[in-house]
Amino acid sequence: IQADPDESASALLAKLKENRAHPEQAEIRYEDGKRLVRNWRHLPAPQSGAVPWKDEGVYLLTGGAGGIGLIFAEEIASRVKNAVLVLTGRAEALDEDRSARLRRLEASGARVLYQPVDVTDRAAVIALVRGIQKEHGTLDGIIHGAGVIADNYILNQTENERKAVMAPKVKGFINLDEAAKDVRLD
Repeated sequence: IQADPDESASALLAKLKENRAHPEQAEIRYEDGKRLVRNWRHLPAPQSGAVPWKDEGVYLLTGGAGGIGLIFAEEIASRVKNAVLVLTGRAEALDEDRSARLRRLEASGARVLYQPVDVTDRAAVIALVRGIQKEHGTLDGIIHGAGVIADNYILNQTENERKAVMAPKVKGFINLDEAAKDVRLD
């Protein structure tokens, strides 16, 4: 419950009593004497069928050789023509299953490149983004799917496990943001 910081103790108590009748309302704010409640609202799905990628687009997919990265790569390849998909991962080489999936993507008309890159390495990410732009003349979009799986409840994870899981997500995101700060992404 958000209230004016100068609110008296008795006014705060009255607000608490008023709001205990609505435990399902998680965020409440009082503004100019009015009680405002944050609610979710369902929005209709866009009917245009538009996709966020384009023919001959160049896309960087971090964690692209992993589960979610390959799902996005397959989606892009199935929707547009002649896309360039630069997939990254920490592995120096891909196993046969992943290599076969990349070959299937290429058979659908996409150009697929795999680059071993650790997204937590700032210099490597900057070099990757610059290299893509130099080789392909552009970079149209980035899908950040890099991650490390350490299945465990966060409360049960050690500090090292938490760092290992969060580093590719957070530090990777920061590095990508910095590397692409001057890139005009779609």
